Amino acid sequence: MRKPLLPLWLFLVLSAPALGEELSQPPVLEEGQWVSLPGADSELLVIFTSQTTATPRGAAILIPDQGGHPDQPSVTGALRTALPKFGWNTLAIPAPPADKPGGLLDIGTRRLQAAVEYLQQQKAEKIVVIGHGLGATLGAAFLANQPDSPVAGLVAIGWYDPQGAEGKLTAIEAIAALSVPVLDLYGSLDFRAVEQGARARLLAARKANRTYRQKVVEGADHQHTGLGPALSQLVRGWLFATLVKGKSSP
Repeated sequence: MRKPLLPLWLFLVLSAPALGEELSQPPVLEEGQWVSLPGADSELLVIFTSQTTATPRGAAILIPDQGGHPDQPSVTGALRTALPKFGWNTLAIPAPPADKPGGLLDIGTRRLQAAVEYLQQQKAEKIVVIGHGLGATLGAAFLANQPDSPVAGLVAIGWYDPQGAEGKLTAIEAIAALSVPVLDLYGSLDFRAVEQGARARLLAARKANRTYRQKVVEGADHQHTGLGPALSQLVRGWLFATLVKGKSSP
Protein backbone atom coordinates (compact mmCIF):
# COMPACT_ATOMS: atom_id res chain seq x y z
CA MET A 1 0.00 0.00 0.00
CA ARG A 2 1.27 3.45 -0.87
CA LYS A 3 2.38 5.41 2.18
CA PRO A 4 0.75 8.82 2.75
CA LEU A 5 2.86 11.92 2.40
CA LEU A 6 2.98 14.51 5.14
CA PRO A 7 -0.42 16.23 4.78
CA LEU A 8 -0.83 19.73 3.42
CA TRP A 9 -2.10 21.05 6.76
CA LEU A 10 1.21 20.18 8.40
CA PHE A 11 3.04 22.63 6.15
CA LEU A 12 0.33 25.28 6.29
CA VAL A 13 0.52 25.52 10.06
CA LEU A 14 4.27 26.12 10.14
CA SER A 15 3.75 29.88 10.27
CA ALA A 16 0.72 29.81 12.56
CA PRO A 17 0.44 29.36 16.33
CA ALA A 18 -0.19 25.81 17.43
CA LEU A 19 -3.55 25.03 18.96
CA GLY A 20 -3.24 25.47 22.67
CA GLU A 21 -0.85 28.41 22.42
CA GLU A 22 -3.45 30.81 23.77
CA LEU A 23 -6.29 29.28 25.73
CA SER A 24 -8.10 32.15 27.45
CA GLN A 25 -10.96 29.79 28.29
CA PRO A 26 -9.58 26.24 28.40
CA PRO A 27 -12.15 23.47 27.98
CA VAL A 28 -13.48 21.54 30.96
CA LEU A 29 -11.55 18.32 31.49
CA GLU A 30 -13.02 14.95 32.38
CA GLU A 31 -9.63 13.87 33.77
CA GLY A 32 -6.70 15.99 34.94
CA GLN A 33 -6.42 19.71 35.65
CA TRP A 34 -5.15 22.78 33.85
CA VAL A 35 -2.08 24.33 35.46
CA SER A 36 0.11 27.26 34.52
CA LEU A 37 3.67 26.19 33.72
CA PRO A 38 6.12 28.74 35.14
CA GLY A 39 9.43 29.30 33.40
CA ALA A 40 8.20 28.51 29.89
CA ASP A 41 8.23 30.98 26.97
CA SER A 42 4.85 32.43 27.93
CA GLU A 43 2.03 31.95 30.42
CA LEU A 44 1.60 28.39 29.23
CA LEU A 45 -1.41 26.27 30.17
CA VAL A 46 -0.70 22.56 30.43
CA ILE A 47 -2.60 19.55 31.78
CA PHE A 48 -1.42 17.62 34.82
CA THR A 49 -3.10 14.26 35.42
CA SER A 50 -2.33 12.40 38.63
CA GLN A 51 -1.71 8.68 38.74
CA THR A 52 -4.44 6.63 40.44
CA THR A 53 -2.62 3.56 41.77
CA ALA A 54 -1.10 2.54 45.08
CA THR A 55 2.33 2.22 43.44
CA PRO A 56 3.58 5.41 41.73
CA ARG A 57 5.92 4.70 38.81
CA GLY A 58 7.00 8.17 37.74
CA ALA A 59 5.87 10.95 35.41
CA ALA A 60 5.62 11.42 31.64
CA ILE A 61 5.88 14.68 29.70
CA LEU A 62 3.67 14.46 26.61
CA ILE A 63 4.35 16.59 23.50
CA PRO A 64 1.90 16.36 20.56
CA ASP A 65 2.66 16.72 16.88
CA GLN A 66 2.67 20.13 15.19
CA GLY A 67 -0.74 21.74 15.51
CA GLY A 68 -1.50 19.64 18.56
CA HIS A 69 -2.71 20.81 21.96
CA PRO A 70 -2.70 19.22 25.44
CA ASP A 71 -6.30 17.99 25.32
CA GLN A 72 -6.31 16.49 21.83
CA PRO A 73 -7.81 12.98 21.63
CA SER A 74 -5.23 11.08 19.59
CA VAL A 75 -1.84 9.61 20.59
CA THR A 76 -0.60 11.92 23.36
CA GLY A 77 -4.18 12.63 24.43
CA ALA A 78 -4.92 8.91 24.72
CA LEU A 79 -1.72 8.35 26.70
CA ARG A 80 -2.48 11.34 28.95
CA THR A 81 -5.48 9.58 30.45
CA ALA A 82 -4.35 5.95 30.10
CA LEU A 83 -0.92 6.05 31.79
CA PRO A 84 -2.17 7.41 35.17
CA LYS A 85 -4.15 4.18 35.59
CA PHE A 86 -0.82 2.35 35.69
CA GLY A 87 1.10 4.59 38.06
CA TRP A 88 2.35 7.38 35.79
CA ASN A 89 1.52 11.05 36.33
CA THR A 90 1.30 12.86 33.01
CA LEU A 91 2.03 16.46 32.06
CA ALA A 92 0.73 17.37 28.59
CA ILE A 93 2.21 20.49 27.01
CA PRO A 94 1.28 22.15 23.70
CA ALA A 95 3.45 21.88 20.62
CA PRO A 96 5.33 25.13 19.93
CA PRO A 97 4.93 27.01 16.65
CA ALA A 98 7.34 25.91 13.93
CA ASP A 99 8.18 29.21 12.23
CA LYS A 100 11.74 28.06 11.68
CA PRO A 101 13.86 25.23 13.10
CA GLY A 102 16.11 27.48 15.23
CA GLY A 103 13.22 29.16 17.02
CA LEU A 104 11.41 25.85 17.27
CA LEU A 105 14.29 24.27 19.22
CA ASP A 106 14.63 27.26 21.56
CA ILE A 107 10.94 27.28 22.45
CA GLY A 108 10.77 23.52 22.76
CA THR A 109 13.78 23.49 25.07
CA ARG A 110 12.31 26.13 27.37
CA ARG A 111 9.00 24.31 27.59
CA LEU A 112 10.57 20.94 28.26
CA GLN A 113 12.93 22.32 30.88
CA ALA A 114 10.03 24.04 32.63
CA ALA A 115 8.06 20.78 32.49
CA VAL A 116 10.96 18.81 34.01
CA GLU A 117 11.32 21.34 36.82
CA TYR A 118 7.58 21.23 37.51
CA LEU A 119 7.62 17.43 37.81
CA GLN A 120 10.67 17.55 40.05
CA GLN A 121 8.70 19.85 42.35
CA GLN A 122 5.98 17.17 42.32
CA LYS A 123 8.65 14.72 43.62
CA ALA A 124 8.59 12.51 40.49
CA GLU A 125 11.11 9.70 40.94
CA LYS A 126 11.40 8.96 37.23
CA ILE A 127 10.63 11.27 34.32
CA VAL A 128 10.18 10.21 30.71
CA VAL A 129 9.48 12.28 27.59
CA ILE A 130 6.85 10.96 25.14
CA GLY A 131 6.65 12.84 21.85
CA HIS A 132 4.49 12.39 18.76
CA GLY A 133 5.75 13.53 15.35
CA LEU A 134 7.30 16.94 15.85
CA GLY A 135 7.02 16.34 19.60
CA ALA A 136 9.34 13.34 19.22
CA THR A 137 11.82 15.52 17.32
CA LEU A 138 11.80 18.16 20.06
CA GLY A 139 12.08 15.61 22.84
CA ALA A 140 15.07 13.93 21.19
CA ALA A 141 16.82 17.25 20.49
CA PHE A 142 16.24 18.43 24.07
CA LEU A 143 17.73 15.26 25.57
CA ALA A 144 20.61 15.20 23.09
CA ASN A 145 21.54 18.74 24.15
CA GLN A 146 20.98 18.03 27.86
CA PRO A 147 23.06 14.93 28.73
CA ASP A 148 22.74 15.70 32.47
CA SER A 149 18.95 15.99 32.37
CA PRO A 150 17.10 13.90 35.00
CA VAL A 151 14.88 12.50 32.21
CA ALA A 152 15.31 8.71 32.15
CA GLY A 153 13.90 7.77 28.75
CA LEU A 154 12.31 8.84 25.45
CA VAL A 155 9.31 7.40 23.62
CA ALA A 156 9.22 8.70 20.04
CA ILE A 157 5.99 8.01 18.11
CA GLY A 158 5.83 8.78 14.39
CA TRP A 159 9.28 10.45 14.47
CA TYR A 160 10.26 12.53 11.45
CA ASP A 161 12.64 15.37 10.66
CA PRO A 162 10.82 18.71 10.21
CA GLN A 163 11.31 20.57 6.96
CA GLY A 164 14.65 22.40 6.96
CA ALA A 165 15.89 20.64 10.11
CA GLU A 166 19.58 20.82 10.96
CA GLY A 167 21.80 19.60 13.80
CA LYS A 168 20.07 17.75 16.61
CA LEU A 169 16.65 18.47 15.14
CA THR A 170 17.56 15.63 12.77
CA ALA A 171 16.96 12.17 14.18
CA ILE A 172 20.37 10.81 13.20
CA GLU A 173 22.33 13.52 15.02
CA ALA A 174 20.04 13.38 18.04
CA ILE A 175 20.35 9.61 18.37
CA ALA A 176 24.15 9.84 18.20
CA ALA A 177 24.12 12.14 21.23
CA LEU A 178 21.37 10.54 23.31
CA SER A 179 22.30 8.84 26.57
CA VAL A 180 18.84 7.54 27.56
CA PRO A 181 16.87 4.47 26.43
CA VAL A 182 14.64 5.10 23.41
CA LEU A 183 11.44 3.45 22.15
CA ASP A 184 10.82 4.36 18.50
CA LEU A 185 7.25 3.49 17.43
CA TYR A 186 5.66 4.08 14.05
CA GLY A 187 2.66 2.73 12.16
CA SER A 188 2.70 0.52 9.10
CA LEU A 189 0.39 3.15 7.51
CA ASP A 190 2.34 6.12 8.84
CA PHE A 191 3.51 9.14 6.83
CA ARG A 192 6.07 8.29 4.18
CA ALA A 193 8.63 10.59 5.81
CA VAL A 194 8.33 8.64 9.07
CA GLU A 195 8.84 5.26 7.44
CA GLN A 196 11.61 6.44 5.13
CA GLY A 197 13.64 7.66 8.11
CA ALA A 198 13.12 4.49 10.16
CA ARG A 199 16.07 2.50 8.83
CA ALA A 200 18.43 5.47 9.21
CA ARG A 201 17.32 5.87 12.83
CA LEU A 202 17.89 2.19 13.51
CA LEU A 203 21.36 2.21 11.94
CA ALA A 204 22.30 5.38 13.84
CA ALA A 205 21.26 3.75 17.12
CA ARG A 206 23.26 0.61 16.38
CA LYS A 207 26.31 2.66 15.48
CA ALA A 208 26.03 4.65 18.71
CA ASN A 209 25.40 1.45 20.72
CA ARG A 210 22.30 2.94 22.29
CA THR A 211 19.59 1.21 24.32
CA TYR A 212 17.07 1.53 21.55
CA ARG A 213 14.04 -0.40 20.40
CA GLN A 214 12.17 0.21 17.16
CA LYS A 215 8.74 -1.28 16.56
CA VAL A 216 6.25 -1.08 13.70
CA VAL A 217 2.62 -1.05 14.81
CA GLU A 218 0.73 -2.98 12.16
CA GLY A 219 -2.38 -1.23 10.84
CA ALA A 220 -1.61 2.05 12.57
CA ASP A 221 -1.69 5.40 10.77
CA HIS A 222 0.13 8.49 12.05
CA GLN A 223 -2.61 9.19 14.61
CA HIS A 224 -2.96 5.51 15.65
CA THR A 225 -6.66 5.91 14.89
CA GLY A 226 -8.74 3.42 16.84
CA LEU A 227 -5.63 1.91 18.43
CA GLY A 228 -5.29 4.02 21.57
CA PRO A 229 -5.50 1.06 24.03
CA ALA A 230 -2.94 -0.95 22.05
CA LEU A 231 -0.60 2.04 21.90
CA SER A 232 -0.95 2.57 25.64
CA GLN A 233 -0.13 -1.07 26.30
CA LEU A 234 3.02 -0.91 24.18
CA VAL A 235 4.23 2.28 25.84
CA ARG A 236 3.53 1.29 29.43
CA GLY A 237 5.02 -2.16 28.84
CA TRP A 238 8.27 -0.60 27.65
CA LEU A 239 8.27 1.94 30.49
CA PHE A 240 7.88 -0.83 33.06
CA ALA A 241 10.49 -3.15 31.54
CA THR A 242 13.06 -0.42 30.85
CA LEU A 243 12.63 2.17 33.58
CA VAL A 244 10.90 0.38 36.45
CA LYS A 245 12.56 -3.04 36.33
CA GLY A 246 15.65 -1.65 34.61
CA LYS A 247 15.62 -4.19 31.79
CA SER A 248 15.87 -2.86 28.26
CA SER A 249 13.58 -4.45 25.69
CA PRO A 250 15.28 -6.38 22.90
